[in-house]
Amino acid sequence: MYYLRIMSIDIYRRAIREIQERVGLPDSEFFDMEFSPHREEFLEAFNFYTETLTRHSNFGIVPAYMYYNNFTSRNAKAGFVADTFLITVNMGTLHWLMEKVKLNDSIASSKIRLIEVVSTYIDTTPHNLMYQMCFHFTVYHELAHLIQKSPFLESHLEEVPKKNAYSDRRHLLEIDADEFSSLCLGTHIHQYAEKLFPLTLNQEILEGILTFCLVPIFIYMTSFEGGDGEMYFKERSHPHPIIRVMLATMTICDYINQSLDVKGKEYSVNYPRVLNRTLQVAGEMEQNVFNSPYVEDFIQTLRINIQGILDYVDYFDRLKNEDNTLAVAKWNQNVLR
Repeated sequence: MYYLRIMSIDIYRRAIREIQERVGLPDSEFFDMEFSPHREEFLEAFNFYTETLTRHSNFGIVPAYMYYNNFTSRNAKAGFVADTFLITVNMGTLHWLMEKVKLNDSIASSKIRLIEVVSTYIDTTPHNLMYQMCFHFTVYHELAHLIQKSPFLESHLEEVPKKNAYSDRRHLLEIDADEFSSLCLGTHIHQYAEKLFPLTLNQEILEGILTFCLVPIFIYMTSFEGGDGEMYFKERSHPHPIIRVMLATMTICDYINQSLDVKGKEYSVNYPRVLNRTLQVAGEMEQNVFNSPYVEDFIQTLRINIQGILDYVDYFDRLKNEDNTLAVAKWNQNVLR
């Protein structure tokens, strides 16, 4: 759908040498995918996100590199070392997404109605498209941290939540990074929907594709710490996954509606309906594909804590409006130029 082909591992190795020359990281820091069964996917993603960094160089993140490290856990981080912007993705992140999503044929055969319908129109497998949505969300989130250029970059900002690391500033940066990532995804999703349905795209079709693309992000987020636990607000380094998914859905819907309005369309996507359908389909996938109760726990936690969630979002909305150093603020400034 979005990845560009890269035929040689040499370009990746050249980037590693450049990073080492600038930053001084040892060979043991870098994952060599030459003999990995997922080598092609590693190279495709590296090529795509390297191009992404180049396209966003107007945000002043130069030089910038993306690479994989040797950790088998799921994580990604953004850093600024020796005047160099870095996005680091654990090799375990791609392996997890490959095994759980891209190579999971049970997604296509799950008999879930939305997946069956969307699968008849898309130009790839449903599990491949879901894999791409998860990977995009992860890397665009880290890209936002680079654009923020906060002091936290010098000690790296990681995707996996940390306990005992709360601050208003840290949560604000994470919310902003999620919203920036959602804007990038909203662009991809809308363009892809227009490509699939150049003459017949309408509200029902667009909401279906949007829901389809949000479901894997929902499941991926709830797989991190906190997704199956008690609700929290001003704790840990990251907002609770419930809040992250709600804000991501809202941001994508708002972006697409703005785009529809600019294009003179007479329809829009409905955020509450998209969120409810995303929860419903994610619950079906958890039962039929992953055999996990997390989504049901997630929905119950959402219902119990809705007022606290709204209060939390309102508090950070006020902080966002006062800060023009955030990635979304810089996105908006760039659009207005």
